[in-house]
Amino acid sequence: MTFFRKAGAFFLRDFISEKNYRTAFIVHIFNIIAVIAFFYFMAKLFNQQQSLYLTRYKGDCFAFILVGLAYTRFLYIWLNSFSDSLQGEFYNGSLEIMLATPTGIFEILFFSVLWNQIFAFIEVGLYLFTGAVFFKAHFTSSGYILALATILISMPIFTGLGIIYAALLMAVKKGGSLRVAMIFIFTFFGGVYFPVELLPRSLQIISYFLPITYSLKAIREVLINSQPLSFIYKDLLILAAFAIVLFPLSLFVFKQAFVRARTNGTLTHY
Repeated sequence: MTFFRKAGAFFLRDFISEKNYRTAFIVHIFNIIAVIAFFYFMAKLFNQQQSLYLTRYKGDCFAFILVGLAYTRFLYIWLNSFSDSLQGEFYNGSLEIMLATPTGIFEILFFSVLWNQIFAFIEVGLYLFTGAVFFKAHFTSSGYILALATILISMPIFTGLGIIYAALLMAVKKGGSLRVAMIFIFTFFGGVYFPVELLPRSLQIISYFLPITYSLKAIREVLINSQPLSFIYKDLLILAAFAIVLFPLSLFVFKQAFVRARTNGTLTHY
């Protein structure tokens, strides 16, 4: 019960904090609609030759990009939430105070991102809903459950990546360029805005080592092509393998970085 009480307290704190910035929330919603509209009209510029790469997705360039756009937002929030939340605790001076209580570092780490990560699901849903209803993106309603299952399997992967990034930031103190590099690698080689088949074969190899490649492939297959579970199960197994490796590895890396920073007295210089 104490576990859930702590989680609820963190969530309520962050919810109240976000509720005080209603204008920013409205602007954020407007930005989502503006971005979707931008890519909707950009997709119309694709000529027939370019759309040949999208034949497996019924040639629907906008639906292809919209899935990548929504999933990238999910990835971005998941990747940054751990480091941003910890930075907030450091700047507020509340981390050391909480560590003096029976609340451990991993409880602080996971509870402080609850609001952001729950909102990530809402935001992804808003992308897909807005694109389907107002911009006529063609998605199969029967594919939403499998798409959600793919995201849930991907959660430990991107949680692990986010924790590793937070650990590296704790070690090097400044990681803005590292964040940009990670986002670029995932978006460029993961097939977010164009099929990975467009890349030279030598570069496609990089794509096969990125979990986002398999996540996007599975989600697009079920949402756009109405494929069943039997068609994407290999992608889900690969994602599960990524999760089994990355999540425990991230906890180990973060623990080592935290212990080192606390021992060196550099924890508050995060």
